[in-house]
Amino acid sequence: MIGNKKAFTLVELIGVMVVLVILGTIAFISFQGYAKTARDSGRVTDVNSITKSLEVYYVNNGTYPTPTGATPVSYSGTTVWTQGTVGDDVIEELGLSGPILDPLLGSEYAYSVTKLNKEFEVGAVMEGNSIASTQITNAVHAAGTRYTAYIKGTYNKKIAKAVMGNTTYLFAIPSIISSDLSNPDIIEIAANKALVYSGYNNLPSNIDIPSVENTGGFNFGGSVNIVIYEGSSDPSGLDSSALQTFAENLQNVYVASDIANDPLYENIVSMNTSDSTEVSSNIGPIINNILGGSVEVSEAAINSCTVVGEILSSTSSYGSCNTPDIIVCSGPGSSYTIAACNAGTQIGGTGATSYGELYQWGNNAALKLAGESSTQIGATTSDSTYSNTTFIKLSDDWTSIQNDNLWGNTTNTNVARQGPCENGYHVPTQLEWENIYTVGGWGTDGDAMSNALKLPMSGIREATTGNIFGEGFLSVYWASSINGVSGASAGFTSTAINPSGLTARAFGSSVRCFKN
Repeated sequence: MIGNKKAFTLVELIGVMVVLVILGTIAFISFQGYAKTARDSGRVTDVNSITKSLEVYYVNNGTYPTPTGATPVSYSGTTVWTQGTVGDDVIEELGLSGPILDPLLGSEYAYSVTKLNKEFEVGAVMEGNSIASTQITNAVHAAGTRYTAYIKGTYNKKIAKAVMGNTTYLFAIPSIISSDLSNPDIIEIAANKALVYSGYNNLPSNIDIPSVENTGGFNFGGSVNIVIYEGSSDPSGLDSSALQTFAENLQNVYVASDIANDPLYENIVSMNTSDSTEVSSNIGPIINNILGGSVEVSEAAINSCTVVGEILSSTSSYGSCNTPDIIVCSGPGSSYTIAACNAGTQIGGTGATSYGELYQWGNNAALKLAGESSTQIGATTSDSTYSNTTFIKLSDDWTSIQNDNLWGNTTNTNVARQGPCENGYHVPTQLEWENIYTVGGWGTDGDAMSNALKLPMSGIREATTGNIFGEGFLSVYWASSINGVSGASAGFTSTAINPSGLTARAFGSSVRCFKN
């Protein structure tokens, strides 16, 4: 007798096939997403490597190298910035191994420098979701991928300058990378909304993605006049009326743009241009930085702090620091004033040139600069004076005779806390770091704190080996206080802040001085 054999019906087979197709599609989509994330991570690594190498090059040469295939972007025939790529000649000058290319597109990374090669930006393309997607109306995407720009560099992101004869021109420009160089005139670039800004859909001009329009995804400029100043290079002739006009022109451009709500431009957009005190506080430092002048920033603005967490610029500067001190308002008429440079450097900012030196807790001796190649040097010692000029390796404290008062912890006066700081400044207490963090309101946003206070992520020197690690993504700043056998500190990464930290005293960490 022949038995009946069970088999799948046609409907069941179709059902199984549908399920397999769905599972395969899900797996494929998941793999695609993972691949995009991996490529984006590679791009960030490339840009960070290029940026760090450029900053080291600047320290040694005083300028940045000229981009490969450079195209001058000009105003009435005079160059404002030069745009090209990080090509073979740039890579060779930086001492990198190349070529350095986009992992998917195979294109070189965009690279621009201002006219005198004193500021730069490096540009890449990201495949992930735009960080500014809620503000974007013109999506740039191909085959289901949304492409956005990723820009990093030392450009001030506010104003560019051009000089023609005895006349200086200042332009409200948040980026020195354009998506279209077919007409490299700065006015035309702005009018055509062809500037590239990080997180938006305009892509650098050297990027060619089929079916993707590079331009139109970032609204800045348009019909608004971006020329905000035309006159002498000497800012001493700017009276209060001229400063007010400058402030109004600058504000009008940024208010009408996609980045009006960007925290970087909050002071510009919200500024009361009829208030001379507020104008001098916000515009004075910009004029001084761009034109190299000495416009007085009204102390009245400092003394009239009303908004907790407001950041102002002081008339004072720390030592030879090239940037005015930073004022953090802590309440009506009260504030903290801190240096804009780390101890051991004259350059204020968040890049490698602003790292400064790394100090062991309580030791005023300057160690090797952060960023230099590590050398295992020094030895344990019982000498707790300030005469040491080498990094002393020991797991807990650099001196075997522990002294809690080396930076005035027990004396408890700002003069006693001077440490490696200039006269009139001191190594802050842990309470001061905690208060600054509280009034700043940064939460876990280490990048926001870093940018507001110009605190570079300069890494740390390991206690027992002398090796430096964490440059570019980690920083620890000493406090003059102690925490048990450890030194008190404030540490942060891009996504975390701890103002109440403790670090072994033998570690090499950064020092940021507060004004007495």
